[in-house]
Amino acid sequence: LSINTANNNTTTIEYGTNQEGQYPGTKNWPAGQYFVTKVKDANGQEDITVTTKIGQEIARLRGPLDDGSYETFWFYYDHNQRLVKTI
Repeated sequence: LSINTANNNTTTIEYGTNQEGQYPGTKNWPAGQYFVTKVKDANGQEDITVTTKIGQEIARLRGPLDDGSYETFWFYYDHNQRLVKTI
């Protein structure tokens, strides 16, 4: 999906599943087990959301930052599927 903005730049949205080691800190995540939504705005900034099969957000990456890295947030749930920690 592409959306043209007033300044003629394009915002893109991609949907898919993860690949093993696709993002920093995810090398132990099995491929194809999580849903990935990637939104790239007209300025080239990306917002990547990783969710489980039941829709729980488990990671969010934003960037790239000036040094090429991504600001990363991790979400942790207890055995009752309640959010208990965000890093």
